[in-house]
Amino acid sequence: ETADVFFQVGENKKRFHAHTTILGARAPFLASLAEEEGDGIVIPISGVEPDVFEILLQFVYGGKIPAPYLLKKHARALTDSADRFCCTGLKLAAEVELATSGLSNRTVADLVLFADAKNCAQLKESA
Repeated sequence: ETADVFFQVGENKKRFHAHTTILGARAPFLASLAEEEGDGIVIPISGVEPDVFEILLQFVYGGKIPAPYLLKKHARALTDSADRFCCTGLKLAAEVELATSGLSNRTVADLVLFADAKNCAQLKESA
């Protein structure tokens, strides 16, 4: 394995291997975490479920937008994580999913606040 950085995610501490050169090009915030810690160090990531982090890394490595059912299932968590780790394309895809299928009379106020906190202009406009 040629990975030079490891992320430990979730309560079960699932470990993900990554490469700082790819992170540097596609996820600068994650790359900066790796640079702060040094090669081969395990970097703990809190506040993100392993399934969501895995989707985020798939986007970072291949530009892959998750399957529609995964996008719908994790839209809010993906928007939050993609915003946190500066993955704009994934954030926009998740935001569109929230705007098109996540709105209802029960959720609109909460989503407006979320959209405002995460700078999601399209979601805010839809709500």
